[in-house]
Amino acid sequence: MGMLVSLMVALSMTGVAVAHWSDEIYVEGTVEMGSVTVGWYSVECWEDDEPCGKDVGSIDCWLEDEETDVHTEKTIYKTLVIVISNVYPCWMGHVEAAINNAGTIPVDLVDIIIDGEMPPEDEVNIWVDCDWPDYPQLDPCNTAIIRADIHVKQDAPECTTYEFSVTLVFNQWGCEMA
Repeated sequence: MGMLVSLMVALSMTGVAVAHWSDEIYVEGTVEMGSVTVGWYSVECWEDDEPCGKDVGSIDCWLEDEETDVHTEKTIYKTLVIVISNVYPCWMGHVEAAINNAGTIPVDLVDIIIDGEMPPEDEVNIWVDCDWPDYPQLDPCNTAIIRADIHVKQDAPECTTYEFSVTLVFNQWGCEMA
């Protein structure tokens, strides 16, 4: 009889365990990724007045390699070109360029790479000044201004050409790269 009672208790507990109500809920979602699109936005260059009304030396600058952000439809340029020609001691030129974050994600400036031969300091001085409030971060739709003053010194040799490029490397904000 004890065995029969034990069997009935075990079966009744099994019945309780499987006799329950159930329901399901579903989760649907959409993930839209942002974009990192940063580059040169505008550039202007000029030179100081040359003595005796002459116009011998020159500076020219322009933007190349256009890119348009898919989300904001803003256009930036990946390359800033500066050409300085036929200059002489005491010649002075200026460049003012704007960097714009045309994407939707904040970026951090993580590296500056210089390729080519920069002019030696005893031949050419290049002073750089920035108007970049949250340096090194650049938020979406924000712009940083970079100004450069270029002065050719007395020791600069004749018939010399300096070619170099400067690359600014940006990562998305909050992404530390090793």
